[in-house]
Amino acid sequence: MKLEHQVSSLEPSKKLKELGVKQESLHAYFYCYEITGYSWRLFYDGTPDGMNERVAAFTVAELGEMLPHHVNYWHFEVRKYSSDPTWWCGYYQEGLSGKFESSCYEFESESDSLADCLAKMLIHLIEKGIIKP
Repeated sequence: MKLEHQVSSLEPSKKLKELGVKQESLHAYFYCYEITGYSWRLFYDGTPDGMNERVAAFTVAELGEMLPHHVNYWHFEVRKYSSDPTWWCGYYQEGLSGKFESSCYEFESESDSLADCLAKMLIHLIEKGIIKP
């Protein structure tokens, strides 16, 4: 599996940084110069020389550690449905009642991933004031 599918994509990563989430991750996006001009590029480990602007690219494991298992009496679940392999859903559910506290996120392209689902759930919880970064 490619690393790009195991880490949060650039936009949710930038939003997490904006919300104040600590930028402690093994992987990161850096704004760097390439032949066509400046662009964001994912680096796997370490910091390339001369790079200042860094945005953490959180892995599924790192995001899972940041998400609370419970919020009050609600517990966290994430599912991928076999009927549509491009669809990930993350939510907090109360017992077996089927009540949902948060939204489900549907992804339309192959580049979307479990990491993005978890990142968007974390963004949701921070923006709603349920947890702090």
